[in-house]
Amino acid sequence: ARPLPSSSAGPPGARGERGARGVAGPAGPRGTRGRPLLACPGGVSGATRLVGCNTQACRVEVLHRGRWGSVCSAGFSDKDAAVVCRAMGLNPGRAVDRFGRYAAAPTAGPVWLAGVGCTGDELELGHCRKAAWTDEPRG
Repeated sequence: ARPLPSSSAGPPGARGERGARGVAGPAGPRGTRGRPLLACPGGVSGATRLVGCNTQACRVEVLHRGRWGSVCSAGFSDKDAAVVCRAMGLNPGRAVDRFGRYAAAPTAGPVWLAGVGCTGDELELGHCRKAAWTDEPRG
């Protein structure tokens, strides 16, 4: 058997085209204003967002009547925090308001939602039991 004649490599193949860039998501929360309430990374999901984040926590706001306002921190639990983070596609968070060292300035806008009582299995804050929308903005 005779060896096959050596040959040089052929021309390179065509390069693939670069795909289109994805749509940019909303900017995350900035600054440290507001009363931190939740420890999970910032984000926005439908009518819920995290604002006033610092290195430890964020404040939860909900969109109601076309205006953003806070969720009352009284009684806000780790189960409530887990629901908020899950709705945003984030890892479960925990309530940190009870750890006073993370608190910043008080909420400047309205407080729309009070008495949140999630079981931890809800898909979003609005599905939680005992959640009461306030009739008038508080704060």
